[in-house]
Parts: sequence; C-alpha cells; structure tokens
Amino acid sequence: MIAPSPNMTAHLIDDDPVLLGLLSFRLQRLCPQLVITQSTEPQAPPGHDFYIIDNDFGGAHSGARLAERIRMASPNAMILVFSSFLDVPLLKRVVNVGADGVFDKREEADIERLLDTVATHCEIGRTEQAPAQRKSLVGEIVGMLQLWNSKLAREENARVL
Repeated sequence: MIAPSPNMTAHLIDDDPVLLGLLSFRLQRLCPQLVITQSTEPQAPPGHDFYIIDNDFGGAHSGARLAERIRMASPNAMILVFSSFLDVPLLKRVVNVGADGVFDKREEADIERLLDTVATHCEIGRTEQAPAQRKSLVGEIVGMLQLWNSKLAREENARVL
C-alpha cells in the first residue's frame, strides 16, 4: 500500500453512483489516506489534488468543458477523464484544455493505468518531482492518442469489410 502525503484529496465525478463507489473503493485501497469526495453532477468544487471525471452526463458530453473549468479553478490539480465515450475530437479537446490523462472505462488495462497514475502521484505528493512527472504524462497522452488513432482505424476498416 502507498501512503500519500497528508491532506491529498480526490473528487470523483460521474453520473453512475455504483461506478463512483467502486472507483472510490479501489482508490482507497491503494491510497488509504487519500480523502475522496464524489459527485453525480458535472460540478467540481475547487481545491482538490485530483479530479476524475466522466465525459457523459445523461447524454450530454460535457467532460472537456468540465476539465477546462477545473483547470481554470485548480491549475495544479491532476485532471483525469474516465469515460466509455471517447473519440478523437474529445481526446484532442481534453488534451488542449489541460487534462492530464484520458482513460476508457471499458478497458481493464485503462482502469489499472488510471489507478496507478493516482497512486504514483499520491506517493510523490507535492514535492518538486511532480512537474517532471506531469511532463511524462504528456508523453503518455501522446501515446494514448496514437493508440486511439490506430484503434479507430481498425474499427473503420472492420466496418468497411
């Protein structure tokens, strides 16, 4: 188990309360001292270290707008978009508004990467190492975009056949 620095907080935002509970449970097991709050509405109170946000709220795809509002209110927060609706325009937009990562709810590997990302940053805390870690996340995002582009190309090819 990883012991985060004191007072680290995460705010989880998703319209699925069951998923919020499961994600909260898994994060709490990895980072027992992490203070976790939840919201089923696309609202983000400022001041948290982490925001894990869904993109789809009752059919409204508002994740990028929410990420943008969070970045303006909490410029040092880590913003992770976690959704089952991801496409290239959304990926580009969340990267452009300053999200630190994008994860697919439908992929177990992405869920594990999301949990690992939070756990790693809980371990780092608010030390001087954090900016260097954020730079590596940009590289990860670029890699994710490349993977998504190839995945979308495969799906397009499958539709053509």
